Amino acid sequence: MEKSIALLKRWSLVRIQPDPLTEISVIWYNTFVINNFVMNINLDTTIRTAAIAVVGLPLTIGLGGFLGSLSEATNKTVAETAQTSQLNQVRGDLTRSCVEWAFSNKDTKLEREAKNTIDDILGSTANYRELCNWVLK
Repeated sequence: MEKSIALLKRWSLVRIQPDPLTEISVIWYNTFVINNFVMNINLDTTIRTAAIAVVGLPLTIGLGGFLGSLSEATNKTVAETAQTSQLNQVRGDLTRSCVEWAFSNKDTKLEREAKNTIDDILGSTANYRELCNWVLK
């Protein structure tokens, strides 16, 4: 414990008993460490840092682009799922009417009721043959 306190005191992280001589030595030590660091920046360290940046930057950009496209694909899938769900709902609503229209005789009450139901669901008249082919396929 005393050894770690002595180290911390030396590194000026903890000052238990400040005195002028300790303060001067701490200031001298900090100045020495900073000057030593600045003077010892060498070519190897600079090249290593540049190499890490050259390799890391494209990887970071590529990963960002991949995550962006993944998010876009997810949003597109959600939109397609909602659209498919709505189409399936319309198909479900029209199925009975299209079956009635397809199997009824021409100009009968059943055919007219089926056409009216289809018109009510769609809000307007439709090409019954094409619509029912799409619904029943």
